[in-house]
Amino acid sequence: MGLFDSRDMRNKAVLRAAYLISLTTTASISGDIPSLLKATYTAAFHEDISAIPEIESTYRIGDDAADLLSLLSAVQLKPSLKLFRKKDNKALNLLNRSISILTDGSPLSMNVELAEGEELPVALHTLLQGTIWAILLQAGADPFLDMTPMEADQHRVDYKRSERCLWFLCKKFFFTYNVAGKEGIANTSAYNPDGFSVHQIYSGRLFKLLPTSHRKLMRVPTARITRIHSVSRFDSFIAQTPKGMWGWGYNYYGQLGVGSTASYVESPTRIRFSQACPGVETYEASLPAWRKSDLVCQLSMSHSRTFIATPAGLVVAGNVQNMLAEGVRANGTIFNHVPLPAHFIPDFIQDDMTVLLSMGDHQMITGPNWCGELGLGHCNDVTEFQPVPFRTDRVVASDGWFNIFLSGRRLLFAGEVPLSLSMTNLLPGLDQCAICANPVPLAFTSRISRFHCRGDFVCWVGEGKTHFYHRIHGMYTMPFEATRHDYGSGFFYDGVWVDPVLGDEGLLEPADWYEIEEMEVDSVSSDG
Repeated sequence: MGLFDSRDMRNKAVLRAAYLISLTTTASISGDIPSLLKATYTAAFHEDISAIPEIESTYRIGDDAADLLSLLSAVQLKPSLKLFRKKDNKALNLLNRSISILTDGSPLSMNVELAEGEELPVALHTLLQGTIWAILLQAGADPFLDMTPMEADQHRVDYKRSERCLWFLCKKFFFTYNVAGKEGIANTSAYNPDGFSVHQIYSGRLFKLLPTSHRKLMRVPTARITRIHSVSRFDSFIAQTPKGMWGWGYNYYGQLGVGSTASYVESPTRIRFSQACPGVETYEASLPAWRKSDLVCQLSMSHSRTFIATPAGLVVAGNVQNMLAEGVRANGTIFNHVPLPAHFIPDFIQDDMTVLLSMGDHQMITGPNWCGELGLGHCNDVTEFQPVPFRTDRVVASDGWFNIFLSGRRLLFAGEVPLSLSMTNLLPGLDQCAICANPVPLAFTSRISRFHCRGDFVCWVGEGKTHFYHRIHGMYTMPFEATRHDYGSGFFYDGVWVDPVLGDEGLLEPADWYEIEEMEVDSVSSDG
């Protein structure tokens, strides 16, 4: 016998009629009334209303929500006695919820207007977005809604289609998913030697594909991440947290500084400075327990090393060649102290083959110096950072044998003269392979706004034209100011991709293009 009296056939018939009306009249009403009525019927009579071949009723079936509300009110006002005797009556609760939706509307998870003094209800959907996101991911929600089954298998994730539904329980959950996708960090990389590395970070919480997670993302128990640093195109990460720094991922050169010789660090590992940087370790220990992230003034990561500028000095891990004092035997898998002048704490770090540090107007430089490319006036080996004897803002081109520096509104060259600059006469009086250890300016005949240079290629843009030289194509001038260049095809871009040799429009969107760097450089005449 159900919760309704089994002899109360009237209630049964009315609920059947109400269910029929709800299928067609509640599509535009928030809240799933048909499912609520179906559950009400099952709880009351232990039958599945949708399994009844034909639902017949002597009651008039209307065509709007008013008719539906009238029928449900009839059941609510004239129930059997047993319906009221049970304190926790599931059938009656479900019925009352359906009536509440029809009269007052369904509860909202977003855009709730509060009266003065009124507070949001204590509920899951009223938590902070980052907390909601973390709870749903920990509950198994699929964070890859747009990923096809083939892509999921390729990236080693294994979520069922039903695990996507959690994001659609209410509008707030789906809104949180979209915000996390825009503001969070998602990474999928094949640099993991065991396959793909997959992780997501939002609101300081890290979820990662772990070997024990059965191919699903699991929360990594680190302190809340306040800032994360990574290397473009490399699965290498260092995170700042209130409780210290953590590193994981690609570590071929030891650039994570966690003391591991492994080429890949699977789980986030605490970075410590005690071995080679006791001063930094002491300073970190002096910071409050919730402010350890204040240790970092600047952090620069490349594919082979990491610099961290701290109030207690500059430290480096990974490839430390040309960084440390002569005679120092360094362990590149941990952070090492970099000797610099007293009180020199760089506010700008540019790291390529040549490393440039800036603190206001003062610069220090190091790197290979086989051809005098550091601009120090000699070709001697450099074992640690040296003061830059000329003004420089940054290195704009570096090809292993030469450097080009931006110095105010001039470009200065140092090193071995490449074919591209020799053939374009940008270095008058200097032939190819000549050594220039003292920086000299490039001799442009007009002002330029963009520039790019390699050993066999150079282009500069300005005053409505693009000039370029390539060792295969030779020298060309195009009647427009290009903003991009594609290495593979050689095409230039200014609204459309253009073949510089034939003048034809071509590629829609090549894969290997780069932005020609913007800068303001004066001509020789205006410089003089």
